Amino acid sequence: MIAGLAASSVIDTAGVGAFVADDVYGLEEAVPPRFQPRGNWISSLSVANVIHRFSGPGGTEPPLFNEDRTRLLGKPWSEVSVMATDPTTSGQNILLYGDLSAAYRIVDRIGLSVELVPHVFGPNRRPTGERGLYAYWRTGGAVVVDNAVRMLQVQ
Repeated sequence: MIAGLAASSVIDTAGVGAFVADDVYGLEEAVPPRFQPRGNWISSLSVANVIHRFSGPGGTEPPLFNEDRTRLLGKPWSEVSVMATDPTTSGQNILLYGDLSAAYRIVDRIGLSVELVPHVFGPNRRPTGERGLYAYWRTGGAVVVDNAVRMLQVQ
C-alpha cells in the first residue's frame, strides 16, 4: 500500500489466514504513544464490514465502530478502495493505523516551467500552423517517518 514503509512497521495478524478483533487492538497498540493523538484508520470497505461484524448482536465484544461508522476505536476511519479486500488471503495489507500526516509527505517543487513550442504538429505529423506552450512542474511523495504508522498484514 505505502511504498517505502519499513518492514518494522508491518504487523502480522495473530493467526494464519485469519483476522480477529484482537488484531485491530494489537495494531493500535503497536503505534508509539507520540503518534497516537493524531491517529487515523484506513482500510477498504469490505475489511471495515468484517470489523463491524466482530461485535454482532448479543455478542460479548463491545462495538469497535461508532454508530455512523466514521470512527474505529474512537479514531477517524476512512475508506481507501485500493487496499486489499480479503482479510483471509496471506500477504494482504488490510488495515493501516497511525499519524498519516507525520508519516507521508507530498511535496511540490516551487515554480512552474513553461516552454514555447514554435510548431505544433497534428495527428498526421504535419504542422498545424499553431504555436503552443509546454508547462510542467514536479511533485513527489514519500514515507518520511515510517514509525508513525503500522500496517496490518495477513499471515
